Amino acid sequence: KGQVDLIEMKAYVYDGGANEDYTVTDIPADLVDICELKRTELIETLSNYDDELMEAYLDGQEVSVEMLKRAIRKATLSVEFFPVLCADALSNQGIKPLLDAIIDYIKTENVQKLLNTIYMLKDNYPKEVLNNLMNILGTHDTSRILSVIESFCCEDSEKVFNLFKIATLLQFTLLGVPCVFYGDEIGLKGEGAPYCRVCFDWKNQNKAYQNWYKYLGVLRSDPAFANGELNVISAKNAVFIFDRTVGFHKVVICVNVGSKPEQIELNNYYKSYKTKKNVSKNQTILPYDFKIFYR
Repeated sequence: KGQVDLIEMKAYVYDGGANEDYTVTDIPADLVDICELKRTELIETLSNYDDELMEAYLDGQEVSVEMLKRAIRKATLSVEFFPVLCADALSNQGIKPLLDAIIDYIKTENVQKLLNTIYMLKDNYPKEVLNNLMNILGTHDTSRILSVIESFCCEDSEKVFNLFKIATLLQFTLLGVPCVFYGDEIGLKGEGAPYCRVCFDWKNQNKAYQNWYKYLGVLRSDPAFANGELNVISAKNAVFIFDRTVGFHKVVICVNVGSKPEQIELNNYYKSYKTKKNVSKNQTILPYDFKIFYR
């Protein structure tokens, strides 16, 4: 039915439907004892990597969430402790938070769920795990992302493609590793199983989608997206702005999923990622569009 987070001591319960939506709730009564035992085992293991945690545990004090997260980071860096993200491919459990958040953002034109999901992931997992998240927008058990976007964009093919580009841009530039479901790169469609599992169409390949994925591949090769820190600059209504930074190199992603142009002000002087030329601090992001800057 779901999973238990031993750090926060909360349960993630899935509804069993085709979309496998979930709610965060208290741990079921029949699992409390075993979860407390497993959390104790986790604390005992992590105490070998963090003196403050060990002292708190031996003194009978409460081990805080912050202590656990810090100890997990230290243990992971030692290459002796390996956190993993729990997921079930058959029931589509454990893989949906970022997928759902991106779709919700482009559908509702409200960035709040995406913002909350990013903070949730950053708060619950060390950077070494976040950098290896499998970022998906569709699987063999979910509707293809192109069909999902078409379901609320009707027949506006230009808008569909623009929102598709924004969704995949986020997939490639947020924390984690982008994982492309075969056929997305040629504009393949399919609503739910088994239609999302159709064969690759070698005869009908949409070149616009292919060229877009080629661009994403080049963009992704930027070192900022391999292990750069993520910082949210602005998240208001339809506009989401964040940067990825590694050393002195910074890349800024600005997206607008709304129907109106939005004025933004950059917090420094940058160059356009597209033209490689200097740009002014005041910028306009057109509807269903994006801009990328760097310095």
